[in-house]
Amino acid sequence: MTFVLEKKNIVENKQSDAVSNCEKKTAWEEIAMKFNSEPAHTKRTVAQLMKCWDNVKKKEDRYFEKDGLE
Repeated sequence: MTFVLEKKNIVENKQSDAVSNCEKKTAWEEIAMKFNSEPAHTKRTVAQLMKCWDNVKKKEDRYFEKDGLE
């Protein structure tokens, strides 16, 4: 998910105005394009990558909650 980390400040932006949403959409499309250009990866849609990113964040939250590291 290194491609997401490069654009994290955009995709994690809490604002939901038209400009921010357009930037987020563009960022996710760029992430998908980069991800899918790697021969070692199975092709994924933007929606699949977004869901994967959400799952990674949830697992991270659960890990820190379980270990009391927050």
